Amino acid sequence: MQLKLTARQDHLSDSVRQYAEAKLSKLDRRLHDLTLVDVTFSRASNPSIANDHTVEAVVHTKGPNIVAGESASTYEAAIDRLLD
Repeated sequence: MQLKLTARQDHLSDSVRQYAEAKLSKLDRRLHDLTLVDVTFSRASNPSIANDHTVEAVVHTKGPNIVAGESASTYEAAIDRLLD
């Protein structure tokens, strides 16, 4: 599995990057070696939004792509929700 982490309008800290890699590495057992998993992190700039950290994942497969997205108050919580 190839994992691509990108941040849109925000900076990813090393701790968040390591957390995401550790959690998403569990998918490696289920996916082919050449499967690309594209994970995008974004943060809403509106202060009235409680769950302003969003994580979107796209798994590029031979067939249809699998797309999932979740929002939470932190990136770590959003990743946990995404994998549940």
